[in-house]
Amino acid sequence: VFVLFSIGLKECVGRWLAKVEMEIIIEKLILNYSFKRANGTKVLEDLQTRWDIAQQPTDPGYMLIQKR
Repeated sequence: VFVLFSIGLKECVGRWLAKVEMEIIIEKLILNYSFKRANGTKVLEDLQTRWDIAQQPTDPGYMLIQKR
């Protein structure tokens, strides 16, 4: 099992900083942009996936992103 930041006493000290940074970036994206599924992109229920380091879709998914 691959554990990115490790666990226990020797876990990465930057783990929580990275988590907070990701939360801030996602919040700013959601507040400043609108996201819509592009025509022809499968809905989540029909999506086929495969495993690599993380689970990912087998077909590309496209989104329309517009500034609010």
